[in-house]
Amino acid sequence: MQLLDEILSKQLKIDDFDRQIRAGEVIGKILLMTVPQVSNDDEVWDTLAVIITKFSNFISESLQAGRRNTRTSTLFESTVQNTTNLSNVFYLLAESKDRPSEFLNWVGGTLLFELEKFGAAGGSLRSNGVVTKANVGREMVK
Repeated sequence: MQLLDEILSKQLKIDDFDRQIRAGEVIGKILLMTVPQVSNDDEVWDTLAVIITKFSNFISESLQAGRRNTRTSTLFESTVQNTTNLSNVFYLLAESKDRPSEFLNWVGGTLLFELEKFGAAGGSLRSNGVVTKANVGREMVK
């Protein structure tokens, strides 16, 4: 968790689109490998919530930069695709556990919230009615 926090605390140059895209993909993969494993331990929720919030800020910055001009559209499209996939997986993981995971649901909702701010949530399972118990927003419910 400390490594993720450190990576997200470093500010990448927003004009280096390839690095921004790769960083988002790598961080997303790390989150997919770690968050579900520890999400049932509510003692780490606060630490994870800080990391997810930093990642959602990273996503927001990427989406905003991708909308500035047509030169950055690859950044926008890649960020939308990566974030949609992450949000959908976290929602599905939240519903597939023996007992629904509030934290995984919150993660999916937080990522979806960033997409919705830019009108880019069309590929979301929640937006299409596939996921039924979705939480959207940044406030984590314990």
